[in-house]
Amino acid sequence: MPRSVVLYTSDEVLLQLKHRLSEHFGLAAIKPYTCSFAHPSEAGARRVRITELVPHSLAPILDELVAGGQALPVSTADKDVCGAPYEDLMQGADRFRRSAVLQFSSPTMMSLGGYSVAFPVLPIMLSHYIHVWNSLSGFKITRAPELLEHVKMGDFKVSCVQSGHGAGFQGWVALEMEKGRSEEEIQVFNALVDFAFYCGTGLHTDEGLGQTRRAKDQGQRGKG
Repeated sequence: MPRSVVLYTSDEVLLQLKHRLSEHFGLAAIKPYTCSFAHPSEAGARRVRITELVPHSLAPILDELVAGGQALPVSTADKDVCGAPYEDLMQGADRFRRSAVLQFSSPTMMSLGGYSVAFPVLPIMLSHYIHVWNSLSGFKITRAPELLEHVKMGDFKVSCVQSGHGAGFQGWVALEMEKGRSEEEIQVFNALVDFAFYCGTGLHTDEGLGQTRRAKDQGQRGKG
């Protein structure tokens, strides 16, 4: 069950948490979590969003921090605190809406031929979402080739931004599935767009890069 939690904590505790997670999952081909950059709050604590892609993979560690008073969880009233089983993400996905806008709210980098690329290469984006889903969900998306073939990028606005790992891109892309595709294909497309909120996009998603979400309307495009 992918879930997103938000914690308020200190820089010191956050550094310890990242080190602990890196040690615990360092050898994993796909890390079962993502972590946003830490953002300052008015109270002085740091706000960080962490997603858990495999049930209970992070929960014991995060619960320990909360129980020890080292971190304060944000309530479910916060829009970034949410979660749903993979089955529900798929079954609840829209079967008719063929378009979506993805917002990249932190520097995003992709790997192409062994090089880091600061541009949203659509087949790599979608392949990343499918690969993470198929590796961690317990049931696979089997029609990946059709999806990659029939989803196009209609528009985009990105800018180059620097990160600790080099240049990345930030902004938005508008995606559209071709007309005439089946309801099942459209459903998978929308499930993956929604899943991007949990799995992130591209490289170093455990270090704050690649934070991604579906933009709710076209008006949000200008934020890129």
